Amino acid sequence: MPHDPPPLLDSSHPGSLNDKMPMLIAYADVMEQERRGLRLPFDARTEFAREGSPGKSVTARVTDLSLNGCFIQTPFPSPLNALIVVKIFQEGVYFEGKARVVHVQEASGMGVSFREVKPHCQSVLQKWILSAMRSQPRESAPLD
Repeated sequence: MPHDPPPLLDSSHPGSLNDKMPMLIAYADVMEQERRGLRLPFDARTEFAREGSPGKSVTARVTDLSLNGCFIQTPFPSPLNALIVVKIFQEGVYFEGKARVVHVQEASGMGVSFREVKPHCQSVLQKWILSAMRSQPRESAPLD
């Protein structure tokens, strides 16, 4: 669901850029969250390999997960925009999908965006997300 951008510098909304900065930052945060989707802490073993090179898989850890992708902690991340196949294993269940590397942290890991996921694996992913959401600590209401 797209959001209307905040009024920036048009004359119908007076005020300096400094006055508008909190609104601009909040808007940017909303847009970033929509781009990334809800990301949840998740710990599972994963294997990834460049598409077309399944015999050259690397074992690593998934440290966060969303319906759109995940972060893979590895000292050997694939290059930016590389097309990979990701397999995630947790408690006797596994997920497999084709992904694109969208963010690289050298010697630390990579963020991947899922491109192609079969319906069965999409169902596994949804169940993991729901379980991760349920295990999140609830924010407590501030005390007055």
